[in-house]
Amino acid sequence: MIDYRDRASVMVWVVLLGLAVQRFLALPARAIETEVFGSPVTLTITANTILGAVLAALAASGTEAVVRAHPRALYAPARERGLARAAALGLPRLGDSVGAAERPALLPGRRWVFWGLPVALIVVSVLLMPLAPTPVYWVLGLLVTGAALGLSMAGIY
Repeated sequence: MIDYRDRASVMVWVVLLGLAVQRFLALPARAIETEVFGSPVTLTITANTILGAVLAALAASGTEAVVRAHPRALYAPARERGLARAAALGLPRLGDSVGAAERPALLPGRRWVFWGLPVALIVVSVLLMPLAPTPVYWVLGLLVTGAALGLSMAGIY
């Protein structure tokens, strides 16, 4: 049995390290200007934009690792192949103890729905952490983000 807490703790610590780097990272902002349908559009890329995208991707991949550690996710593809093979042969579906409401969660292509909460937590944290007025509030924000990510990983599992 795979312990999801190992995967969740690695994800939380890597994301918190990235948020801590945000405090000390100073990159120049780049502006990309173009015209779309005759209207000028300016896209400003800052260090927070880049870091937010990287940390959101890390949160999504960490959530994917946690979801894959669940026993239903481990055995679902083999079980679904067996059920599909039995249906193709016209055999009765014996031992099908999973209800119709639970079946979509077992499908391997639908794990992305679990990424939303951790990615949203990271995006909000990346946007709010630079606004901390003192280092005490910044550290408090870092701790709250870590606790929220850990609890969300436990809830997702």
